Amino acid sequence: MVSSDCVYENNPGRPTPTVTTVTQTFTSTRTSPATPSATGLSIIAAIYGDVDVTDKATAALQQGSRLVVDMSNIANWVGADPMVGSTKCLSLLHAFGSSIRTFVACERDGTFTLVPGDVKSSPRTQEITRQGPRSRSFSIVSVVWGSQEIRTAAVYQSIYNAKRNGSAIPFSNDVFGSDTLENVRKTGVIWYTEDDFRTVKNIHAKEGVSVGF
Repeated sequence: MVSSDCVYENNPGRPTPTVTTVTQTFTSTRTSPATPSATGLSIIAAIYGDVDVTDKATAALQQGSRLVVDMSNIANWVGADPMVGSTKCLSLLHAFGSSIRTFVACERDGTFTLVPGDVKSSPRTQEITRQGPRSRSFSIVSVVWGSQEIRTAAVYQSIYNAKRNGSAIPFSNDVFGSDTLENVRKTGVIWYTEDDFRTVKNIHAKEGVSVGF
């Protein structure tokens, strides 16, 4: 049951957020401004495997108003392999004006061009749902597990309950509802906001690790 201070929202008319990244070890916090643009795409945050690569993605993928994501030779721009022997995926949170969008692809998937305008014009891209349980100080922005963004209501509710109860979240197929990359040790990222989408934070981890907010 959803708590009485929890509401459901679907209202994209908000400013582009800044981003704070919280590592799974909770030893560092990174905050950087996102630059809203009415004509081009801007990167909010990027996680590759279990590593924050926001700065590298911003430098390498931004081509004018577009984002060109080369997953065929990702080492050319992302650098050292963070999980040798495992298939790694890129989770990219980006914006077009007030529209916040996700893009998910894995290494060797090819090259993708993300463009301004209708989200349907960009491959593997979706606008965030802005749905799910929320309180005055917590809303889920997006959940990615392995090769897919997860939009299942039960998963959002489970994450909300963990935040509310102060419980750690096991990064596992059971929690996220599916095995999006069979026989591969996956990674996941949960993006969330504590100030009504003005800033975005995340926790991210490898499969088998439990982390809390």
